[in-house]
Amino acid sequence: MIKKPTWLPKTLNLDGKWEDVLERLYGIFEADFINGKPRFEGMPVWWNRAEDVDWVYEEGFWHLISEKDKKTKERIPDFGRAKRLPWCAPLLTNSADSAVTVFEYREASGKVRTYVWLVAFDYLVVLEKQCRRDSSGNSFHVCFLITAYFLCGDSSRRRIRGKYENRIK
Repeated sequence: MIKKPTWLPKTLNLDGKWEDVLERLYGIFEADFINGKPRFEGMPVWWNRAEDVDWVYEEGFWHLISEKDKKTKERIPDFGRAKRLPWCAPLLTNSADSAVTVFEYREASGKVRTYVWLVAFDYLVVLEKQCRRDSSGNSFHVCFLITAYFLCGDSSRRRIRGKYENRIK
């Protein structure tokens, strides 16, 4: 049996009405990201703060608890992701732990993404390092949170393993 890292919280119980579950999930997101201000490799972690037209929550939050439906292209709840939401920020802040694999991969789009992979627990966070400028014109680096998800099944593990084998760093 694989030992769970001490810094890794329990998964969530998602029983109940969706509206109540959604409020609980957002409470975790708010505590971990909005108030917690996590850092990855010394850089602040940012996320897409645009609000969805149909919902009051930020796009960055939705990408941590939902997936895009292949037919409708709309985001639908992904309970595997959602119940692991409490893992996201601790994984980033504990990325130097031996249980975590971090690598960079050049996507087909040409963008370089950073993968933070808790291999033994099939959980992955995807970041994009970006250079920004403050109001004075000074540059600084941030890690933009793209998504996080549970690797469900052998095909998704093989896909990420392939990216790891073709990593650039």
